[in-house]
Amino acid sequence: RWHEAHDLVQDDSSFIASWVHALLHLIEGDVGNAGYWYHRAGRPSSTRSEIDQEWERIAGEVFAIG
Repeated sequence: RWHEAHDLVQDDSSFIASWVHALLHLIEGDVGNAGYWYHRAGRPSSTRSEIDQEWERIAGEVFAIG
């Protein structure tokens, strides 16, 4: 499912898609690439130990903006 999610966000330039893209690379273990996408999203980088919390932050933002 990782590849399907990656395909969905790959060509979306929104900050939410960039943030999800960052999280996907963090899950993958590619911290450098994750950092690039966090920068594009305008968000501070997260760590692999915070993946669940990061997903909750993303979901909270999505629900907040409707």
